[in-house]
Amino acid sequence: MIQRFLFVTALALLTEPARVAQAQTFAPVALYATGANSSPSGIAAGDINGDGYPDLVTTYFTSNSIAVLLNQKDGTFAAPVTYVADAAGFATPLGVTLSDFNKDGYSDIVASSEVSGSVSVLLNKKDGTFAAAVTYSTEASSFPQFLTAGDVNGDGYPDIVTANFYTDDIGVLLNKKDGTFASVALYPTGKSTLPTGLALGDVNKDGYPDIVTTLLSGSAAVLLNKKDGTFGPSVAYPAGANSSLVGVAVGDVDKDGYPDIVTADNIGNADVLLNKKDGTFKAGTAYPAGPKSAPYGVVLGDMNGDGYPDIITANEDDGTASVLLNKQNGTFATALVLSTSGRAAAGQQQPYNVAVSDVNKDGKLDIVAANAGDNTVGVLLNRTATLATQPAAAGQPQATVFPNPASAAEGSTLLASNLPAEVRSLEATLLNSLGQVVAHTTLAVAQGQGRAALPTTGLPSGSYLVRIATHTDHAAPTLLPLQRLVVR
Repeated sequence: MIQRFLFVTALALLTEPARVAQAQTFAPVALYATGANSSPSGIAAGDINGDGYPDLVTTYFTSNSIAVLLNQKDGTFAAPVTYVADAAGFATPLGVTLSDFNKDGYSDIVASSEVSGSVSVLLNKKDGTFAAAVTYSTEASSFPQFLTAGDVNGDGYPDIVTANFYTDDIGVLLNKKDGTFASVALYPTGKSTLPTGLALGDVNKDGYPDIVTTLLSGSAAVLLNKKDGTFGPSVAYPAGANSSLVGVAVGDVDKDGYPDIVTADNIGNADVLLNKKDGTFKAGTAYPAGPKSAPYGVVLGDMNGDGYPDIITANEDDGTASVLLNKQNGTFATALVLSTSGRAAAGQQQPYNVAVSDVNKDGKLDIVAANAGDNTVGVLLNRTATLATQPAAAGQPQATVFPNPASAAEGSTLLASNLPAEVRSLEATLLNSLGQVVAHTTLAVAQGQGRAALPTTGLPSGSYLVRIATHTDHAAPTLLPLQRLVVR
């Protein structure tokens, strides 16, 4: 059964306590050398050795390699361990992502290779090391750029999707339910469209992930899932004017319950295309990522803990990453621009892609960048103060989550007190760093108090927000102060 991502809808109508704004700050970049002429280009973060800490995987574009940097359980990383991307010939691995392809509980690696027109799958040996790469063709001369993985046909196994630049199509490789893959199925995006970026998201809310790609010709394109892992025709939507689009991310930035599209364009902007609540999209609104930025990669993540996805771009021309905070309405603040290598010579590091993950387990998302021109991976730890809410006044309703941090297995408890006599029940909703609802529970109220276990079983480690709504027989629901829960 396809995992369905549910988004906050009714809660958006509730009255929420005012929040105290926090300045977004990051520690100076920590650099990890990847070796001369390695040109790290793709980057992904995830726990590959089962110790509960996110590790890093990057692609070496010029040396036919994929590298793994294991987390030392403190947000620092061991020296890279490399694996051959394609034993049959010289590959140029670019995009990379992690997914459990053979359902053994461990994250596997898949990377795209431009020159060889293929993807390489490296299965995890259940200890954070990997078997030799197995390659699958994405079509002759296809030049695959970005790729992603997700269960597109609802059989419970992640499939692979690629953006094939030179052949103007999208490639879908269905999982055979054993971590091997069927021959590629191709879906055209239009002549000379040059698809580059790639993401999956259920944009029309039918329970099946759709394909979103960027076209170098200046549009974002959507291919709707036919509910069987095959896809309808490509429909293009204008994004940035006079731009060439590269990276793309999908997430509900305006909290209306429908995933929106965010693209990176090479004239210096992140472009936001809002969903019309039917799987079609408004024209893009451009938000500058920096004066000389030329964004290449883009991701979404809640960087300041307010429950709204923010935009993070990798800016290849000036050697930076930019953070654009969500104004809690799907529009974005002025970019905070951060060096990804600390070098004075702007642009020399050429960060092509970024990822976000809580690498030091402090409950805040950090930024990792693949610096192709600098032969390094850069890690910027998030030092932003924990999101604050206005404290409840004496005698006013209050909520507490304990223990906090909590383990996913043992869970946490929500305790609400000082509730008005008319409150009959509480509704608690857990949101992840993308603002997606991952768990939900309802608890009864008696004598002004409510207590219930929060459903954390199976949740990945990370930082979550807990929204708590009160319900009465007559009045409209209201929200108690927002709570943060760290799961380890």
